[in-house]
Amino acid sequence: MLYCTSILQNTAIRKNMIDKKDKIIFVCMGNMFRSPIAKALYNKYKKDDSIAEAYGFNVIKDEHVGRTLSSFDDFGIILRTMKEKEGIDNSSEICKQLTPEIIKSVDQVVF
Repeated sequence: MLYCTSILQNTAIRKNMIDKKDKIIFVCMGNMFRSPIAKALYNKYKKDDSIAEAYGFNVIKDEHVGRTLSSFDDFGIILRTMKEKEGIDNSSEICKQLTPEIIKSVDQVVF
């Protein structure tokens, strides 16, 4: 966690030096539920031109790399609700592992 904090501080300094579109990442454990939903809702309701992505800490460990959200049987109702209530179909979202390089390339990280 200390490593992440240091990277985030350096990223904040770098952001002030470069005028570009903000990139935000949402992070959860397996990148199969919370962070993809947060990403989808953020991208739908944002009021600026920022871009959000989603990643997980344990995607490799949990053997989720490359799996789509629709491949998790337990989350079918959540995917249907997102589509019906929010008009968002993120069933084809693919689970992705968070890396130090990704953290270095973003402006904000939301855990």
